[in-house]
Amino acid sequence: MADKNYLQPDEIKQIIEFSFAPYRCVIEFWDYDERVRFKVYDDNNVQIIAVPELEIHEVDKAELQSLLHPYQEKVRSKGLSLG
Repeated sequence: MADKNYLQPDEIKQIIEFSFAPYRCVIEFWDYDERVRFKVYDDNNVQIIAVPELEIHEVDKAELQSLLHPYQEKVRSKGLSLG
């Protein structure tokens, strides 16, 4: 059985930023980089959404994208487009 390709914090940050482009993300890792919280802002620096906590310990790209999907839908539900 092959080892899973778990993401590192810098990779997670890039995927979150890409997932909510063109909007700005402020991302914070904590709990020994096993959790992340972030906020997404529009061009006027108005908060679009806040994600208080995602557990990211031993997460791969597909799992992270699955965790982010409901929040992307929340942004779209506000009539905003994502890259």
